[in-house]
Amino acid sequence: MSSESPVKAKIPAARLLTLLTDALLIAACLWQFQVVGAAMLARYDFPWDLEWMEGGTLISALRVMQGQPIHGEPSLEYIPFIYPPLYAWVVGLLGHVFPFGYALARGVSIASFAAACLALVYGARLAGARWPLAIGCAALFTGTWDDCGTFYDLVRVDSLTVALLGWALVLGPGAAPGRQVAAGLLLAGAFASKHNAALFGLPMLIGIAGLHGRAAAIRFAAASVAPALAFLIHQEIVTGGQFLDWILAVPGMHGVKADRLITGASFFDDQGRFTGKFGAHGAQLEMWEVLPITCSLALLFPGWLWRPPTARYWGGVALAGAVMGSLMRGHIGGFVNVLIPMYWIVSLWPALLAPLLSGTAAPDSAAHAQAAQPRAGWTPPRIARCLIGALCLIGALALLSQGSPARLSPLQQKFLAGFSVGALSALSLAPGAAALAPAALNLAAALQI
Repeated sequence: MSSESPVKAKIPAARLLTLLTDALLIAACLWQFQVVGAAMLARYDFPWDLEWMEGGTLISALRVMQGQPIHGEPSLEYIPFIYPPLYAWVVGLLGHVFPFGYALARGVSIASFAAACLALVYGARLAGARWPLAIGCAALFTGTWDDCGTFYDLVRVDSLTVALLGWALVLGPGAAPGRQVAAGLLLAGAFASKHNAALFGLPMLIGIAGLHGRAAAIRFAAASVAPALAFLIHQEIVTGGQFLDWILAVPGMHGVKADRLITGASFFDDQGRFTGKFGAHGAQLEMWEVLPITCSLALLFPGWLWRPPTARYWGGVALAGAVMGSLMRGHIGGFVNVLIPMYWIVSLWPALLAPLLSGTAAPDSAAHAQAAQPRAGWTPPRIARCLIGALCLIGALALLSQGSPARLSPLQQKFLAGFSVGALSALSLAPGAAALAPAALNLAAALQI
């Protein structure tokens, strides 16, 4: 009779399953990169507008080349947009080196999108994810290209913003002082590209303080606030005090659509009159629909098996992304591109969950070393958490769907969300089953790509 335990006997099969799902996930990633990449390359040099703001944004960059202001008094010749000038600065400066036009501006956006994908891979590896899943995170984000209105390669500020913001977010939890300074500078850069990126500063500050103490938080705050404040003062001076009017006062005059601001809150019409109707549309549902399996998992697992400070850091970041996306989407005129930062954050969640499911998460400090140890067995508290989480998830989906699953499931993959959550819940609780977690996460990611 073999002396091997049942758990050890299952490990080779689990490794084989992991390798097979590695291959499946990598194949799905390559397919996703090829499809979206081919679409981007097919239109990057199209000589006309692909979206209504492209021409105006390109004119802003042209004014930078010509030394003209891009925020000031409106005229028949030029009316400023409501975004900070960093993207126009970059395109305008590159216009002195390369042929100026749509191809150059879209090239900046494509390069920025690639940088945002690399930030996901880097952040996933820092979180402890294996290479296939880390690449899978970038593929998940790539797959949101159509969900955001295909903005990643347009002459718009969004890709540059998410690239700077993404690198700031993944460097923020680092222990080295240089990483905290770099994260602050990158966040200030994201703010100079699209000012609502500033909303991520507070959760990053709180998270860094929890991870590395007050001195680290002060370094981050100084590195982010000082250049951002200097940028604001400079812009106010050169625009005669009109910069803040354009980026804050003008969009502040937009109305609000309640059913886009809060999922299910169609209690008021566009004129603010009470209707009493309950709708199922809204920014929160739009976020969930993009990557349903990943979003469903995130409702169950953060902080359950292990409560590291990094979980609180990313939890705060996700909350900021959800709030910002909801507020921006709720504005009349707010398009789905305002959800791009949340799409990026959600794409990283599989990597953040991987160590928790497999029991391989390294503690952030000695105080969390004991909590990082996986606990075997179906203990009553863990069963209770699983049941409560599952009931909350089922209740939320039932509320959002208003009794019609088809409302939440325009694609068959949406139905797989609940099954994946249930299977991975069992993996996290069953003794010895953690070895299957990498394969399960690979499969969950591949199903969404």
